[in-house]
Amino acid sequence: MQNLFIFIPTYRRPRLLMEQLERLRRQTEGNHRIRVVVSDNDYAFAGMGAISQWCAEQDNFTYRRNPANIGANANISLAFALAEPDEVLWILADDTLIADRGIELVMKAMEVGADLYALSEEDGVVGTQTYTLAKDGIKHAVYEYPWGLVSSALYDMRCFAEFSEAAFQYHNSSFPHLAVLFSAAESRKHLDVYWLPSPTIHEGNIADPTTDYSVSLTGFPQLFWLAPTWERRTLSKAWLWRHGSNFHELRGARSMNHVATTAMLIEFGGASARILLVGTRVASKFHRSRIGAVAEAWLRRSPWALRIVKPKESRRAFDTPAAAAKED
Repeated sequence: MQNLFIFIPTYRRPRLLMEQLERLRRQTEGNHRIRVVVSDNDYAFAGMGAISQWCAEQDNFTYRRNPANIGANANISLAFALAEPDEVLWILADDTLIADRGIELVMKAMEVGADLYALSEEDGVVGTQTYTLAKDGIKHAVYEYPWGLVSSALYDMRCFAEFSEAAFQYHNSSFPHLAVLFSAAESRKHLDVYWLPSPTIHEGNIADPTTDYSVSLTGFPQLFWLAPTWERRTLSKAWLWRHGSNFHELRGARSMNHVATTAMLIEFGGASARILLVGTRVASKFHRSRIGAVAEAWLRRSPWALRIVKPKESRRAFDTPAAAAKED
């Protein structure tokens, strides 16, 4: 049976981190099949001394500090480099507090033996499912499944170790963990997924208004390269339809990502993507004006505009389930 490796990337959240560690200590004490590593991305912050000392006093906790701020994506990617083949890797966010019996239930699930252990937001969802990239595509993982959230999936490294390089290759996508997942799914043809209800495992993410999500917005379409050929065009158009204006507005702040993502969208979305990109530039200039609001409303309802993004499913692929239901 595999051991459990909990990797906690962190940056200047000592209070939340300490609460997370205390909860983990109570549930892992005396269990030598579990190890916890804190990876601190702030080399200059002096407020973590107490946490470093606390970890040193525990049997199965390790505190490490990166020699420089390597960015959240690189810090997450390190988890795959540090995990051993006989471990199940859980990248646990410092602000996703573990539930009272979370570790016990995860360890019990690991007895089943699966490639991926996934947490569902729906209570009572338990069981095994086969995920096939060629048939299911990547939309399921980013729309219907919560795998984009780092704390919502656990990786058996017997399956994923050889694909760890993908985390660094797709670093700028802001979802390096998904790059590893999709690369493994493509090579192995399918993954055995065991589902657990997330409310029994952790208490969900604590909203942090200071978090900058601009990198994830501008970089995500770079993962479309890992999608099946039949899905790439639909994904590109759907993403532009939903996020094109914001993408254009962030072009200065994330210029390198903007150029790379634009090239990817045009490569897969073709002429439709080019038209939508031009449209987003116009929309970004007028979206705050009354003229812009009228123009946008017309664009979203006109038969000409809808033909660009057919099928209808593509217009909702990156919407939230609640918004999709509302549209229906």
